[in-house]
Amino acid sequence: MNRKIWAGIACASLLVVTSGCSEEKVLLGNDEGRISLNLDFNPSPVKGPRAERSRADESAGNEENLPVTESDLSLTLSREDGINFNDGSNVLEFTTDDFSDGSLTVYTGDYTLEASFGSAEDEGWDSPYYYGSQQLTVAKDTETEVSLPVRLANAIVNITYSDGFTSYLDDYKVTITSSTGNDFEWDDELGEDITHDLYVSPGTVLLTVDITKPNGNTATVQLDTFEAQEQHKYNVTLDIDYQSETLTVTTDDTVDTREVELDISDANLPQLAAKPIILTGEGFTPGANINIVSSCKSPIPLKSTIVARGTIASAKLSFTSSYLTSRGLTSPIELTEDNPILSELGLETHGLIGNRDVFATLDFSNFVSNIPYVEDEDNTSSFSLTVTDANGTVCKPVDLFTLNVNKLIIEIRDGSEILEEGMAKIILRYNGDSVDDVKIQGHNDRGTTEDLTITSCKPGTVAGTYNMTVTSPLITWNTALNVHALAGKNMSYDFTLDVPPIRLVDTETNAFAKHAYVTVLFTSEEATAHKDNVRFDVSSNGGNTYTRVKSVVESTSFSARATYRTAVYKLTGLNPNTDYVFHAILDDESTDDASFTTEDDKPLENGTMEDWHSTEVYTHTQWSFGTTGMTDIVRWFPYKENGQSKWATRNALTTGQTSGTTCYYTSFSGTIPVDGVTGKAAEISTLGYGEGTAYLHTKSGETGSPKLKAVGMLFNGLFENDTPIFGIPFTSRPVSLSFQYKYIPVNNESFTAYIVVEHRENGTVTELGRGEIISDAKQDSFTLKNVPIKYENYSLKATHIYTVFKSSTLPDDNTTVLSVQGKKNALNGYSDSKYVGSVLTVDDITLNY
Repeated sequence: MNRKIWAGIACASLLVVTSGCSEEKVLLGNDEGRISLNLDFNPSPVKGPRAERSRADESAGNEENLPVTESDLSLTLSREDGINFNDGSNVLEFTTDDFSDGSLTVYTGDYTLEASFGSAEDEGWDSPYYYGSQQLTVAKDTETEVSLPVRLANAIVNITYSDGFTSYLDDYKVTITSSTGNDFEWDDELGEDITHDLYVSPGTVLLTVDITKPNGNTATVQLDTFEAQEQHKYNVTLDIDYQSETLTVTTDDTVDTREVELDISDANLPQLAAKPIILTGEGFTPGANINIVSSCKSPIPLKSTIVARGTIASAKLSFTSSYLTSRGLTSPIELTEDNPILSELGLETHGLIGNRDVFATLDFSNFVSNIPYVEDEDNTSSFSLTVTDANGTVCKPVDLFTLNVNKLIIEIRDGSEILEEGMAKIILRYNGDSVDDVKIQGHNDRGTTEDLTITSCKPGTVAGTYNMTVTSPLITWNTALNVHALAGKNMSYDFTLDVPPIRLVDTETNAFAKHAYVTVLFTSEEATAHKDNVRFDVSSNGGNTYTRVKSVVESTSFSARATYRTAVYKLTGLNPNTDYVFHAILDDESTDDASFTTEDDKPLENGTMEDWHSTEVYTHTQWSFGTTGMTDIVRWFPYKENGQSKWATRNALTTGQTSGTTCYYTSFSGTIPVDGVTGKAAEISTLGYGEGTAYLHTKSGETGSPKLKAVGMLFNGLFENDTPIFGIPFTSRPVSLSFQYKYIPVNNESFTAYIVVEHRENGTVTELGRGEIISDAKQDSFTLKNVPIKYENYSLKATHIYTVFKSSTLPDDNTTVLSVQGKKNALNGYSDSKYVGSVLTVDDITLNY
C-alpha cells in the first residue's frame, strides 16, 4: 500500500512560505513525488583487525532480548519548511512497512528522513540506540532514491573476569561510570545473570573496582579511563597474577587494544585509591580548541562530569583570559563557592555548591557565549580544572579547552534599497549563529527605532550574506530611511535606504519566443522624463556575460504610487527556449537582475499539408450503365495513417450518408489533397450532398439540386458528432499566421482564415489573442498572406491554439452551390455529379514568432 502524506493545506493550490528568515520555498499543493528507501541497517559494532578475537558481533535487542532488525526501527519524515502534515505536526512517524511496495508518495518539498531505535538519553543493559538521518528533496512526478545508513549511536562495554581474577580475590565489585555520571555495577551475582551488553553514551568512561584481598585488605582501585566512541564495543578483561600481585586491565574494541598493569600489593594499595576524575561528554575532548563568533553558541556541548569517590571537597578552575581578568577575577577560581560573575556569565554548576557528594557537573556552553570579542585585545582564553576529594586526594589538572572568540560581523551592505511603498530589500552580512536572531530596525520621526517586519530571508550569492525583504509603514517612496541590524547586544552601523530612480516590475515580465515585454517603474519625475534613455542588457549564461539588446517603449501609464509612471518596453533579438537574466540601465544606475524564459518557436504539425490518408466509405457494386466495383465515396484525412490527428475537416459529415442506390453521387469529401506550391496542398470546397439529392449529369443535359449544403473547413482540433471541436495543446504564442492560398468564389462569397490562442484551466477558457482575414477576391494562383495576431491578455500563458480555414463565411443553409463538371470523369467517361461551390486552396501554413 502506498501511503500518501498530505500537507495540512486545505483547498490550496499554492503556498508561499516566508516565515522568519527561512529560505523562501514554494510548495505546490497538488504536486506530488515519491520516495524510495534504500535502508542500510547494520546493527553490529565496528569490526576492526582484532574482530576475530572479540565478541563484537553480539548485539542486544528489544524487549524479548532478540536482535534488533529493520522492522524494529521507527522512521520520521520532517518537513524542512515547517508546514504541518494532516496530523497537525510537521513530523510524520511511520515504519519500514510503509515502503513495502517500493515507494512512499508525498508532496513536493524538502524533507529530513530519520530512522531510530531506542533513545539517546537511555543507558543500561539492553538499551541500544540506533540512528540515521538523511536530507532529501522531492520533485514533481519524480522518484527520489534515499540511501539511509543506520548505525549504533552509543557505545557498548562488556566486562570479563579471568579465573585468576575471581579465584584470587575474596570479594570484588566493578563500577562503570559513563560520561553522563551514571554508575553501573558489575559484580559476580549480576554477572552470572547478564547475557547482554551495557550501552553507554559516547564520551569518557571510568572503570573502578572495589577489591577484598585474601588477607582482608580492601581498596577502591581506579582501573582505567577511555574515550568511548559510538558504534564501538569495548571488551574489558580483568586478570590477576597472584604471584606478582599484578592486576592487568585489557581493553579491546577490535580496532585497537591497550593494557594497564596495576600493583595491588599491600604496600601499594594506598596509591591505588580512586582519585577524583573529570569526564567529558561526546564531542568534547580535553584540550580542545573551540572557535566561536562573539555572542554565539559553542559548536559542541561543553559539559563535563566530576567523579570523586571520596566526596568532592574542592574544584578549582584555572584560566588565562584578559576579559575575565578585566572583570576582576583571579585564577584559580574555587567553584564550590558562590561567584556572582561566573553566574552572570552563565557557568552552570550542579553538585558543587551546598551539599556535595561524589558527582558534580559543569556546563560551559552558555559561559563561552558570554565572553565577548574585545577589539585590540587577546581574545584567546584557556581553562583547566583540578579536583580534590575529602581525603585530600587530588586529580591531575585537566586542560579543558582553549577558547578563541572571533569578531561578530553584522552589517547592511550596498544594494539594500527601497523596493516600493512599505517594502525594502536588505542585503545583510552576518557570521553569527542563526540569522533568525537578527532584527532590522528603522529610525522614526520620534527619534526612536522600530522593528521592521522580515517577510523573507534567503542566502545571498556571496557566502555569509543574506537577502531579506522587510516591510514597515516607515518605508516610503518620498524619503530615505536610516536602518540598522541588531543581533542580541550587537548592532551594525546605520545604513541609508535610498529610493532608486528605476526598478523592474518583475511580476509583469512577459516573454514570447523571440521578444519580451518588461515593465520599468520610475520613482521620480526626473527619471520618468528620461524613459527613452533606458537600455537593457541580457545574459543567457547565468549572468557571466551580458549583451545589449534592442528595446522600444511600447506603452506608459501612471503608477498607483504617487505620480510616477511605468513604461513597458519590448525587447527584441532574443532566442527561443532560452533562460535569460536581465537588468535595466538609466545613466549610471542599474536595476537588480530579473529573469525570464523565452517560449519555443514551435511550428504547426503538418502545416505543409504533405501528410494525408484516406478510407473507402462506400463501394458501389451495380449501376445502370453496367459498371461494377466503382469506389464512389472516399473520406480524406489531413494526417498520416495511424498518426496523431492535429487537423480535422467536415469530410465525415459530407461522406456520412451511404444508404440507397443513388448514394454514389450524393457523398463526397469537401477537403482533399491537391497539387500545392511544392508537393501537396489542401483544397477546401463548399459542397452540395446528401441522400435524396437530385441526379446531376451535365453531358446528358440532366439537372438536379442538392439535398444539403456544407461550407468546407480545415481546422486544428476534432470533428465529432457532426460538430467541430477547436483547439490542440500548444504552449507558445506566435505573433502571426501566414499561408499560401488560392480562392475561387461563387456569387461574391468570401473565405475566412483565423487563428486563436487560448489559456484553458479548470474548465475556464480565456482567449489570449486572435488574428483573422476575410476576403471575397478571386485568386487564381498561390499568394502569400500574413495574418497578425492581436493579444488582449498578457497575464496568462498559452495552453491551446487553433487555426480555421473556411471556404465561405455564409452558414450552410444559405450557401449558394454551383454545380460544376468533375475533373476525373469517374463515371465511365461522363462527368461526375458533385455539386461544388466556392473553393479555397491553402498550403505552407506557418506560425511566425
